[in-house]
Amino acid sequence: MRLNIKKIEEEYQAVEEETTKQFLALAASEMERIAVELVPVDTGNLKGSITSWTDEFSAYVGAGFTKAVSYAKFVEYGTAKMRPQPFLRPALFEVSSKATKMFTNLFQKNINKSNLYK
Repeated sequence: MRLNIKKIEEEYQAVEEETTKQFLALAASEMERIAVELVPVDTGNLKGSITSWTDEFSAYVGAGFTKAVSYAKFVEYGTAKMRPQPFLRPALFEVSSKATKMFTNLFQKNINKSNLYK
């Protein structure tokens, strides 16, 4: 039996890239979900502005992208007259604590679906 090392490396790289994309989407979505649970609600505008998105190898989560909810940073960090009520940072910390397990589970699933062990 002959092993084609180049083909194995290419397959492994494809699994790695696919897993990374899946992980970023999952992590961003999970962070958005947690932030929505944690955000203080008055009118609901800030809660409704929380969103997440990904591009090829980056994930983003944020709030307050319109003028109507430009106060998001004041809620998150507080002001001289208002205590902070963080919702994005705790969401990030919670997802960060699960990140290794999330990535490992996705990677194992993708390895099992790949041609690496066939």
